[in-house]
Amino acid sequence: MPSTYFENLETIRLCGNQLTGSLGAYNFNGFPYLYELDLSSNNLTGTIPDDYSNFMSLRILDLSSNSLTGSLPYCSLANIPELSSLSVHSNALTGLLPASTDTFWTTLNVWQYSPGNSFSGNATTVCNITAPWVDSTYIIEFNMTFSSANGTDANDLGPTILSALSSYI
Repeated sequence: MPSTYFENLETIRLCGNQLTGSLGAYNFNGFPYLYELDLSSNNLTGTIPDDYSNFMSLRILDLSSNSLTGSLPYCSLANIPELSSLSVHSNALTGLLPASTDTFWTTLNVWQYSPGNSFSGNATTVCNITAPWVDSTYIIEFNMTFSSANGTDANDLGPTILSALSSYI
């Protein structure tokens, strides 16, 4: 538990500090006003903890460029009401991506998940941009560069995204 000196801390940026070990070993739950948590470009391992859903004020979560494994805890991340930017690219994450109608997508403005990860699912369903984003917020960045998404429609991923975006131009 952090001292009262740090209890109002809103931003923690520890990117590029050669942090090692399991991500779950680092406890940030004592910061109730945390707005941004940037742990990118370290050597963190393990899975993304479910208890990150306790960050009620968190808007920016950057866990990119580590060695994280397992699947994204979508249900927990969807419970962070203010989360608008999630960067998990350049890890070794796996699992199904939620469908476009899932509550996970309702607040995200920035979503960066590739390269390096191996998510699976029906790519055209995952990238159906017609639902929650358009009605709830404005997308600032949608980064699927060098995507290794797989599934029955993975070869149609690029055209599907372009088609969905062009309908809003």
